[in-house]
Amino acid sequence: MALTLTLVLIYIVAIVLAFWLIKRIIKVVIAIAIITLIFFALMGTLVYKDLVDVTFNVKDDIMVVLTENGDILSGFQVKGGEPQFFDRQQRAALAASYGEKDYAAMLGDNRRLFLMDMNGVIQVEEPEIRAGTSVFKGTDVITALRSPTVSDDVKGKITLALFTTYYLQSPGFEIDRIKDGTFDSYPRTASFKALSYAPLGLVKTLAKKAAEKGSQAKNALTQRLTEEFKSMKEQQNASVSA
Repeated sequence: MALTLTLVLIYIVAIVLAFWLIKRIIKVVIAIAIITLIFFALMGTLVYKDLVDVTFNVKDDIMVVLTENGDILSGFQVKGGEPQFFDRQQRAALAASYGEKDYAAMLGDNRRLFLMDMNGVIQVEEPEIRAGTSVFKGTDVITALRSPTVSDDVKGKITLALFTTYYLQSPGFEIDRIKDGTFDSYPRTASFKALSYAPLGLVKTLAKKAAEKGSQAKNALTQRLTEEFKSMKEQQNASVSA
């Protein structure tokens, strides 16, 4: 009888302790979940602010470089709101610094350097790019960027169109490229680093909001280019008429 009573008491105490432990564990789990949510919310805010800065204020003092297998294929910098496309000499001057990963030297007096890798550009589905009087579609875009016979000016315009259309204005694509390492920024902000850890869904949601606010960035970059295309077309029409 005494043994039975002892076993019953032990059983009751064990149940009480189990409930107490479970309550404590649940509290710890809830606390961890809350801290995690706060952490990702703060990190998401940093990402959001950085993407807004990139898309909305990207219209000046930036440099964009397109690379493949360690070589610089094309690029441009924006000064005074106007894109300036790299020629062969400029690409050669940047090549040494790029090979040594001296991004500070590449940056120069620009505010931001963006590095686009061809492995990321290849991921663009059915691209359609207008550069001057030429239109490049699908694989022709990649072929033109790799071709030694296509002018640096045309390659620069293709790179500009890719950057504004498929990176700045397509946040989901841009985030995927950051996470797979084919698109990077210098200085590499905390938010770019955070993308390696932040939930993809959260970041893409924030990026979409950034893209909405950044709709003027594309116009700021491409307005000058559009005017140039129009001028070239008018000159061609005038030549044909003559």
